[in-house]
Amino acid sequence: MPSNDSDSSDDSDSSSEFESSDFSSVVSSSSWKKVKVDWALLPVFDPKEGFEDWERQWGDFIKEELRRSCFGSSGQWKRVVWMGMYKAAKNDSRFKSNLKRFFCTGLKHKEILRHVKEEYLSNLLVKQLAVEEKVKKFSYNTNQHSVAGEILKPKIKFGFKTLH
Repeated sequence: MPSNDSDSSDDSDSSSEFESSDFSSVVSSSSWKKVKVDWALLPVFDPKEGFEDWERQWGDFIKEELRRSCFGSSGQWKRVVWMGMYKAAKNDSRFKSNLKRFFCTGLKHKEILRHVKEEYLSNLLVKQLAVEEKVKKFSYNTNQHSVAGEILKPKIKFGFKTLH
């Protein structure tokens, strides 16, 4: 009997060793199945890099680390996928709030990604159109620079006087 106690303490030491690194264990109460997920491989969403690249990396991460067959139940798998999405959205609060809003509707994770992508790209388009509108009103030619590196302002001539 003492050998079993020492074996269980060795197992708990090894699991705490994994949890202290970038691994974490996921346990479901309904159908207990312990799954180790390497969160170091999780692609973090960065708005500067864009949604398309992150979506491809996220799909690869799900295929490698969050295979449905590894989990005891679909509820356990769904909770882990949601947790992964929240962790991936840690750098962008808007993206995270959109995820939360769609999670509350009860959609599947692929549908959530599709809706968030549509909103993200439409917001990006609106911002791009706003910038283009401002550029139309900005009368300076940003391609012409002085020796000092300043943008050259156009000279407007009114009859006999040049305005700068």
